[in-house]
Amino acid sequence: MKFKLKVDDAKKRDVGRQIARIPVDIAEKLGVRTGDIVKLTGKRVSYAKVWRSSPPEIKEDQIKIEALTRRNLQVNLDDTIEIETTKPALATNIAEIGRASCRERG
Repeated sequence: MKFKLKVDDAKKRDVGRQIARIPVDIAEKLGVRTGDIVKLTGKRVSYAKVWRSSPPEIKEDQIKIEALTRRNLQVNLDDTIEIETTKPALATNIAEIGRASCRERG
């Protein structure tokens, strides 16, 4: 099941947390709870953690996402995006990328 929601700016406390605030009734229809991962589709695809919100904090057709998520989706405020449930895949490989210490860099 997919829903189309209008993009609004995230709350300051949500910046940097990859959170998508959505109305409680949309979350219930999607079958997601706070902390679940959802797929967001604008001009590109991104993923975020759901946070359920109620009026007057959010309108029934809104999604509140931060600037980085909007940039990843290539959308702006007041654009419409799709939201749907997703199941994260299990990792098959894990690669460690080392960071040189200040001494090693010289």
